[in-house]
Amino acid sequence: MGRIKRFIQTALTYLAGNIFSKLVTFFLIPLYTNKLNTAEYGDYDVISAIVTLLVSIAFFQIWDGMFRMSFDADDTEDKYSVISLCFKTYCIGIAVFSALFFIVSQVLSFSMVYLPYIFGIVYGLQFMYSFSTRIFLNNRLFVVSGAANTLTVAITNIVLILVFHMGVESLFIAHIAGALIQCLLIELRLHLIPKIIKYRFCFTRLKQILKFSIPLCVATVSYWLLSGFTKLSINRICGADDNGLFAIASSLSNMAVIAVNVFQFSWNETAYLMAHEDNRMAIYKKSLDLLFCTVWICCAAFCSVVNIIFPYYVGEAFQNASVVVPYLMIGVSANAIAGFLGTLFMTEQKTGYIMISTLIASAVNIGLCGLATRHFGMIGSVIVLSASFALLMILRLVQIKKQIGIGISWTSLFSIIPVVVSVLLYKYSNDIGINALYLALLAVGYIILFQKITGISLKSIVQSRMKGRDI
Repeated sequence: MGRIKRFIQTALTYLAGNIFSKLVTFFLIPLYTNKLNTAEYGDYDVISAIVTLLVSIAFFQIWDGMFRMSFDADDTEDKYSVISLCFKTYCIGIAVFSALFFIVSQVLSFSMVYLPYIFGIVYGLQFMYSFSTRIFLNNRLFVVSGAANTLTVAITNIVLILVFHMGVESLFIAHIAGALIQCLLIELRLHLIPKIIKYRFCFTRLKQILKFSIPLCVATVSYWLLSGFTKLSINRICGADDNGLFAIASSLSNMAVIAVNVFQFSWNETAYLMAHEDNRMAIYKKSLDLLFCTVWICCAAFCSVVNIIFPYYVGEAFQNASVVVPYLMIGVSANAIAGFLGTLFMTEQKTGYIMISTLIASAVNIGLCGLATRHFGMIGSVIVLSASFALLMILRLVQIKKQIGIGISWTSLFSIIPVVVSVLLYKYSNDIGINALYLALLAVGYIILFQKITGISLKSIVQSRMKGRDI
């Protein structure tokens, strides 16, 4: 039970920073939808999606290997040697990224070149620094630096868009500034640069890290063929305007998985710490049930919230995005659960299973997306994407049952029912009173499920956290 308590308490630490970051992003949506047009926002979304793909390829997802292998390190100095090795590999990756970026930008005729290029390099650096904080279990530094990143992005965007009347280039500038601030704060606290210089390059250890990371890199490319390919299809078949609508709908849908991001961060830490413990399977099972319920109830709740606020919150030019929001929320939620299942395979160092399931789901999306988009427009591509994410989740649930021996309980499966109800309410009723009552029922239902799955009351956890001790 001690690991479950640590997991939940760590999650509360991440929750504070994650809610702040998500809320700031959420509150920027009116700025984007009123000051930017759909076409230029759609172009930005496609370019940034391609850049993030190139970052994963060029840098080999080395931060994932760095994080996992650091938990097998003998002591603090050995952890620093792992970080040093991976930072040096990142520096080599800059040359690979540069070559890939300038080839792709020329082939696809990017409307902007230099800002996305700088964004890509800084984006990778941000991963290296943020994962370093988690290696040393410095959750507070991770959360505070992430919040500083988000606040910098928000302020920079507000100033550049409202004062200097800049377009989507402000989005790249803001994200570059935010990432650099986060890296600087972490460097001032952890002093990584002197450590990076200190240790020698070890090819034997690098081979071990890459053996872990490269399947994840392939999985990331395959995953991009889900979300990224959908953006390209919409942009090519329906136009940049529809892709701008899709991007805003995605931003709203991602709010439904705040809890998942929190679980993901806290779970990685907890799972890697107990990677060699004999009783870890029981904790895997309980954590999976808890996450499954949390994701679907959050999905149902935020669907009702968006149902109430969308007409008043999103700019007039982006109002047509509302029709795809519930479908995207279901897809995003299924993908979040699939991501969590992926961390179980990562803990057991079976990253090949992540790659296989992602390849299958991406093949389905590629095969059906273009056809659905041509016949049904943006909504067709969104439904195919969400179905592919659902397939990814199901494939990993089957794999996790077969390879590790854990599965979802029948109690947890009931959490899918509220999602169906929320989608029906979204389509047929935007009455504030009905949706507010439904949100209250969801809160009560979640508390009951939480206590049934964990055997721990939310009240005792909060009281323990406030007193700064274990329960």
